[in-house]
Order: sequence, then C-alpha cells, then structure tokens
Amino acid sequence: APNTLIVYASNTCPHCGHWFNKEWPIIKRDLVETGKLRFVFRPFPTQPAQLSLTGVLMAECAADDDYMMVMEDQFARQEAILNAPDGNAIRAQYNAIALLSGLNNEAEITACLNNQAHYDALEAITKNAEAAEIRGVPAFIFDGQVTKGAQDAEAVKAWVEGRSSQP
Repeated sequence: APNTLIVYASNTCPHCGHWFNKEWPIIKRDLVETGKLRFVFRPFPTQPAQLSLTGVLMAECAADDDYMMVMEDQFARQEAILNAPDGNAIRAQYNAIALLSGLNNEAEITACLNNQAHYDALEAITKNAEAAEIRGVPAFIFDGQVTKGAQDAEAVKAWVEGRSSQP
C-alpha cells in the first residue's frame, strides 16, 4: 500500500473502543482491503492494567492472521468487560477471548500469559511509543507523522486520497 497508518490503542480505553467500533470498519473496508492503506496496530495497555494486558497477551497468542480479529472482538466487548458486575462476568468475557485466540484450556491460557517473548515485544512497542512521544491513546501516525486526537474515517480517506496533507 502507498500509505501507512499506525494506531496505538488500548483495548480498555473507551475513546479507542469508540474509534475501533465506529471508524475502523470504514477504514478497513474502504482503504485497507482495497490496498490503499497499510494498517499497523500497536497495543498500548492502559488502566485497568491487568484487564488490558491480559487481552493484549491473548491476542498475541492468536495465530498471526487472527490477531486483529481478536483485538476487534475486545473493542466490541469493551463495555461488557469494563462494566462487568463481578470477577465471574469478567472471567467469562476473557474465556471467550481465549477461545478466539485458540487457547482451549487453563494450561494454554497460563502459558500464553506467562510467555516472556510477548512481554519483550510489548516493551519494544512501549519504547517506540516513547520515542514518538506518544503519551495517550488513541494515537495515530500517518506515514511517519504523529497526529493529535482521534481521526475519523473521512479524515483518513482525505489524507490517503491526497485531498488533505494530514487528517
């Protein structure tokens, strides 16, 4: 693709959830799937940290082709996770995420959550975010240029199509 969009986001950030549930499907359909835009997702865990980190690690354990599907699922169920009435309800949500990730039992989930390579990858992503001066999410980098605030689908389309120098 001639252009690249890197998005730093957290699966527990309501603003990120809104963007991924509203804007991302349009961008994915109109720009990514048509080859006009290369999309790179970078996890940026936020509070509640344990929930965010667990979800990111489970996505990391999914097959490479399923990573974004697992993250999209987490954004779709974000409200149910964050508003769960108790630990059992939260656990039920994460059990469903685990199954999507191909984790079929407690031993596989535990192995996934304890995989040091995934923590190392997150540390590298965090260092890249710091180097780019990313301090909050969602954060967008268009062809190497950091932008501020949430970018809607129409702004991203205008940028990709050359109607705007930056969304």
